[in-house]
Amino acid sequence: MQTPIILRPVFTRRLAQRLLAGGAINVIGTDAQGASRLLVDLMRIAPDDVRVLLADMQLYGQDYPGFMAEISQQLGFESPAESLDELVEAFQVHGGKFWLLINHLDLIWQRENAHPGYDVTFWESLKRFWLSPSLALLAVSDQPLEVHISDMEAFVMTDGLDFDPRPLPPLNFKRIRESLETTIPGLQDSMAWANEIFSNPYPYPYLTYIQDQMLRHPMPDHRYSLRLMNTWREAFEQMQAQELPDKQSPASWWEHIRNWFNT
Repeated sequence: MQTPIILRPVFTRRLAQRLLAGGAINVIGTDAQGASRLLVDLMRIAPDDVRVLLADMQLYGQDYPGFMAEISQQLGFESPAESLDELVEAFQVHGGKFWLLINHLDLIWQRENAHPGYDVTFWESLKRFWLSPSLALLAVSDQPLEVHISDMEAFVMTDGLDFDPRPLPPLNFKRIRESLETTIPGLQDSMAWANEIFSNPYPYPYLTYIQDQMLRHPMPDHRYSLRLMNTWREAFEQMQAQELPDKQSPASWWEHIRNWFNT
C-alpha cells in the first residue's frame, strides 16, 4: 500500500497556511466525514520547522493528567508538566513554531462532567495560542464551539477564545477515487467503487472499510464485482447499525495514525 493521499488537499493546505500565521481554528465536522483523518493529513504536510502536538479528548476528556503526560511525552519531557501554561512557557522560550491539534474538544467545552483539570487556568492557557504569533491551536468538534454564558465562571473560561470556524467540506469524488487507486494500484472499475462510496451517507468510514476489505481479499485482476460490492455494502450497513456511526474508538484513531506514518 502506498502512502495515503491528502483527502482534502486545498482545504488542508489553507488550514496549514492559517496555522502558520497563528490563531485558533475550529474545524466543525465528524469522524464519519473524516475529521480525524484531517488532523493526520495536517501533521503530514506541516513544515519541518513546526512542532505539531496532538491530543484526542475521546481519550483524555476524563483524564487531565493523561492529557498532560501525552503532550509532555510528545515534547520529549522526562516527566509530565503540571499545567498547560508550563508548556506554553517552554514553547515561547524555545522560540520555534508550535501547533496544538485537539480532537473532539467539544467533549470538554463547557461540560460540567469534564475532568476538573480543565479549569479556568486551562482555558486561559489555550488563549495564549490565540494571542501568540508563534503558537497556533486547531480544535475539531462535531458542533461549533460557541460561547454559551450561563454563569460567571463560564464567561471567564471562554471569554477571549475567539475561534475561527471552518466547516469541514464534503469528500470530493475525485479524491475518493484517487485514494482507492493508491490503496490498490491498477484497480479496475475504480469509478464504480468511488461512486458507491461517494453516495453513501457515511463516506469516510465506508472508504476506509472498503480499502481494508480490498487489502484483505485481493483479486488477481484487481476487478471487484457488483456481487462483492453488494456484499460489502450490506456488511458495512450491519456494522453501522451496531455502532455509533459518527464516532471512532480512541484506540482505532491512534492505530490509524501509527499505520499512516509507518507507510
